[in-house]
Amino acid sequence: MADFQMLLQSLPKLGSLGGGLDENLVVAGSYLDEHLTVTLCCPRLVQSTWNRVANKEYLKICCDAVYKTTDAPCQFAVVCVGLLVKNSGCSKNRENYYTFPTSFAELCLAMCASEHAICFERVFTDLSRTMQEICGVQNFNDLVCQVHGDMAGGLESARKKIFPQSVRCSDYSHVMGLCRSKTVNGDEMWRKGLVTNCRQAALVRGHADIVEAYAHGLRAAPGRVFSALWRKLLAFLEMQNEVELVKLLTAHYLSEDKQSGVIGATWRGSPDYLQPGSYVGSQPQAGNRCDVGPIVRFSQL
Repeated sequence: MADFQMLLQSLPKLGSLGGGLDENLVVAGSYLDEHLTVTLCCPRLVQSTWNRVANKEYLKICCDAVYKTTDAPCQFAVVCVGLLVKNSGCSKNRENYYTFPTSFAELCLAMCASEHAICFERVFTDLSRTMQEICGVQNFNDLVCQVHGDMAGGLESARKKIFPQSVRCSDYSHVMGLCRSKTVNGDEMWRKGLVTNCRQAALVRGHADIVEAYAHGLRAAPGRVFSALWRKLLAFLEMQNEVELVKLLTAHYLSEDKQSGVIGATWRGSPDYLQPGSYVGSQPQAGNRCDVGPIVRFSQL
């Protein structure tokens, strides 16, 4: 705790800028308790990111947490939060079609005790205060329409409370388990996700492969089509006595509207759920290795 107190004493506070953007690092908020949260930002970076936003009435924030970033005995979660903005350039994919994805642009970086809902709430509150102080955005919380991140329960709880108008957008790399975790003996190991979990739950490997194909193939399908085809697949799996596999899918990866009975998913990328192109943007730490060692050393603070 003393390290954080020394850090906070050495940096200016957000409210002391007086309209200037010359400080390299500013404390946007600090809470030194059991849910420790210290949010930092670079004023010029925040202003630069805001200037890149094309539609300032429909904001898409994205956040992710990474551990093992310090050499302290107690590991903290470093939460990076920013906006998804339109990619300034375009490129051709392997099929020679032009693609127009979004890119992640940083706003704030926070060091938190954990990925608890209270920590995320504090980070989001500090972010809103930062946008008001530096960019003059008075109703930032009401403008956030999409919150991109992993499937952490604390993140979802904070989203509902701070950004009630937004929809949950689960990062596809995290959902499928396509994020590199570490390298063992030269082999890349991948995080657990839908693919690995389904293979473990399925009685027949081929049934898990069908689920994987459905997930990839129907990711951008319209809502009604998505629902109809997944319902057919679930019925087929039930006929094959894949009880655990069906239970896994309905509990963690699919959801059903109680009124309409439509099956959906927070990782869907159809235009009837997300703004077109916004589900193919880069993520802050999704593809990073976790075995590179600490990037922040307390002796350097």
